Amino acid sequence: MEIVHVRCAGLDISKRDAKVCVRVAGAGRRKTVETVTTWGSTTNQVLALRDHLVAEQVTCAVMEATGDYWKPFYYLLEDAGFEVLLVNARHVKNLPGRKTDVSDATWLAQLGAHGLVRGWSIRAAAREVGGARTTGANWARGYKTYRNGTVVGFVPPLERLAVRQVSPRFLSQDERIEIADLRQAALSVREIALKVGRTPSTISRELRRNASGRRGYRPFQAHRMTTTRRVRDHRRRVETNIELRELIAELLTQRWSPRSRAAATCVDSSPTNPRCMVRVRVRLAAT
Repeated sequence: MEIVHVRCAGLDISKRDAKVCVRVAGAGRRKTVETVTTWGSTTNQVLALRDHLVAEQVTCAVMEATGDYWKPFYYLLEDAGFEVLLVNARHVKNLPGRKTDVSDATWLAQLGAHGLVRGWSIRAAAREVGGARTTGANWARGYKTYRNGTVVGFVPPLERLAVRQVSPRFLSQDERIEIADLRQAALSVREIALKVGRTPSTISRELRRNASGRRGYRPFQAHRMTTTRRVRDHRRRVETNIELRELIAELLTQRWSPRSRAAATCVDSSPTNPRCMVRVRVRLAAT
């Protein structure tokens, strides 16, 4: 049978750990080698597994979508530079006989090496992550944008391996996973902040804003919630407040210097709303 991936990995994931089989197809007299290792489900272990697969020059990793145990592995491996396939367990039924984690991992590696597995459909994948089918189709295929019934643009589909870079001042997904692990280990907010390298106020605000009720703090859901809030249209106050805009224009015509005392004065931008205070900093335009 044709070999599609010379170096392929199969992952059988459980609550505590994951059995990982790295399969290297043979050529000529060289036999096929299958090596099975065990990795924990903590963040550090998954990151170490990612480095291991990169060092083994794996081009494809196959895992079953069973429960929620696959999510940390999938999200941390998808940006490693190789293809990660999340497959439906019903489509990769093992051979009859005794079922073990090692045999399942080996079977997944064999199927992936011969190209006999495929990812989930858009409908099934959207249902698994709790999203709408339309949203999944937009992410996978892209979509057109309209204005007054006319097409004005096209949003391209998401690239799985092209992760959008976010400013370091925002918490990353890896940091949120580490916060969840440390929180589950019953560490205090200050201890978590010390290990993550953030201020205690940042950790406290993260746990307060992105916790999901009785289920507590869930890192992947928290990252999605934060990303959703970030893409909202935040309009600057100077764009919505006519009085403030006129005041800034008047100060600019008077050529106020940023070093002047009035450059950092608090100005009431709305006389009818005494609580609406804005710090106006006027910068002298270069002439």
